Amino acid sequence: MKNLGLKIIVAFVLLIPLWSFLAWFLWPMDRLESIILDKSATPESRQEHRSFNWILTHEKMYQPSGKKYDYSRDYYGTYPEGNGMINELDRYELSEMDSMSFYIDMAYYVDASGVEMGIDSLQTGNNWYGGLSQKDYELLKVLYRDHKLIMAEYNTIGAPTSPEVKTQMEQLFEVDFTGWGGKAFTTLDTSVSDAVPQWVRKQYRDYYKKPFAFANKPGIVLAHESGKIIVLEDDAHLDAPMPVINTELEMQKKLGVNNLVKFPNWFDITLSRRKANIYAYYKIHTNEAGDSLMEYFHIPRRFPAVIGDHQEDLRYYFCGDFADNNISNSSAYFKGVELVSRLFYLTREAQREKEFFWRYYRPMMTHIINHHLDRLKVSQEKRKLPVDSGYEKYRLLDTGMVLLPTGGTRLYETEDILDGKADHTDDVSTELVELSKRENKPVPASSGSNISPSRYRVGGRLPLVQWLEMKRNGMEASPADPSGTVNVSRSNNEPAIPVNQRAVQVPDPSAKKWRIIIASLASSERAQEYVNRLGYPELTIIHVDYLNTNRVAYGEYTSLRDAQLQFEKVVQQHPDAWMVHF
Repeated sequence: MKNLGLKIIVAFVLLIPLWSFLAWFLWPMDRLESIILDKSATPESRQEHRSFNWILTHEKMYQPSGKKYDYSRDYYGTYPEGNGMINELDRYELSEMDSMSFYIDMAYYVDASGVEMGIDSLQTGNNWYGGLSQKDYELLKVLYRDHKLIMAEYNTIGAPTSPEVKTQMEQLFEVDFTGWGGKAFTTLDTSVSDAVPQWVRKQYRDYYKKPFAFANKPGIVLAHESGKIIVLEDDAHLDAPMPVINTELEMQKKLGVNNLVKFPNWFDITLSRRKANIYAYYKIHTNEAGDSLMEYFHIPRRFPAVIGDHQEDLRYYFCGDFADNNISNSSAYFKGVELVSRLFYLTREAQREKEFFWRYYRPMMTHIINHHLDRLKVSQEKRKLPVDSGYEKYRLLDTGMVLLPTGGTRLYETEDILDGKADHTDDVSTELVELSKRENKPVPASSGSNISPSRYRVGGRLPLVQWLEMKRNGMEASPADPSGTVNVSRSNNEPAIPVNQRAVQVPDPSAKKWRIIIASLASSERAQEYVNRLGYPELTIIHVDYLNTNRVAYGEYTSLRDAQLQFEKVVQQHPDAWMVHF
């Protein structure tokens, strides 16, 4: 009798996969017309959108024809096979976009970073294909207007997307891309693992003039599109080696996700123009030495991870490589597989890599799409596009134009960057003059006792900042050591922070001119390449000795009014431009 009972239990356990498959097979089908854009597909895999297709299959969200979505062909972007075929939205006329919105239910732009196009494959050649096009944006615009679900994530707004389309995407999603991105690595030692990509090593070598050489321990790399880069090492700078996504209780219920989950992939630091749209945050857990390094480069430790649409929940920007999950498509055909997902992975390392997918990405995307399917049943009027109604863009600060921190002292809290509204105090021994674009006269500053670092803004329609001379109390280099450095705890691989990187002394006012700066690059070679690529005859390169940087300037003007008029035109093409007076 006991043997019979044992056999029944064993048979039941062995038949669980069959019951699971039958439950999935009998599950009712939903029909959904989806546009998936992935311009980074390679011959090895289509990993950037594979996990999203897994969700569509698992939830039985099929095409209107009744066929399931095939991750190998049902998407727009690059097709690695053969001669590298491209299926792109540019083949449609703009006039067709309106009609497309009638039958398209949602669009998900997974990756636009691109691939190198060659004659025989996508891996060889000299032609780079990537970046969002104007028509890619136009489709999202009409879908947003018609209350359709639109989603985008890391590697869609930044380079190689053109500045014009980048600005339009930022406006549509009501975000500001700072240019910073990063990733956690299980080891920074390139002799142990080749996980740290070559471009990161090269950028580090170009910026610090020394090789990328670190110990065999975890760390986080943060790189900026201008060439800046920092490395945070575990223990030396970090209390925890990986960023953590924190979701408040209300959004946990709304998205069906866990409160805390580690994020192993690439992320970008993108700010939201509305606090209500921030559904989840990243947190980088730095110690005092890490705080100093982050503050020197003015990188927040807490910043958005999921930026939604608090009005209708029909627009999402995921500030990371959320869809990059190497999930086997075969497991999608078993209902309830998420309950036993941990059993699939034999090592803790493998479990950690898949944890984000099972605990966060899968439940979140399932909730978002199911919510949208319910909304599709309701007829609605056209939705107005987001407009700029006096919003002031608070950019992350340029390290060449800000106060330097003392040791590990925090100059401001990260939440204040995200809100962009709170006032703060800081000690400044001299003054700064803030020039308003709406007036032709300088606005007098205070004596320096209540100046807020988080309110120094450049670019867009914001006030222009002219720095006369700024000194941190207690941070002046002694006369005997004009190139002194701040002595903070840091890794031996990190450079000392120069003390004398203050704003330049103001020369004779009659010799000063207004210049529009559109880029700041580490090397003169890169600056010249940038100028050559743009081809504007008005461009000049200005080397700033005290910052050891090369700024690309568009023209020079003796009249502030003339400079402001030209600035309004330049900023349309170069949203991060700012003005200086020297």
